[in-house]
Amino acid sequence: MCALGVQYGMGPDSLAQRTARLDSLLAERPALSAVWHVRVAVQLTAGARYLVVANAANLLGVTAESLRPLVVPEPQPPDST
Repeated sequence: MCALGVQYGMGPDSLAQRTARLDSLLAERPALSAVWHVRVAVQLTAGARYLVVANAANLLGVTAESLRPLVVPEPQPPDST
């Protein structure tokens, strides 16, 4: 192998070094999640409709806004059978 290949990380131990570096970078990366936990300031009213506005950013820093309706169901009467 020429010295040029070693200079650019193509030596015999470069694969192990790159694998170790990749493993360390992946360990620093936060786990991906599709679950959101929401804390509200007041108790939600049964039968009411709310508009939930959420801003989110991905790992690259790209942000987006989401508008979703939230309908709180009315409580069901107890079953009398």
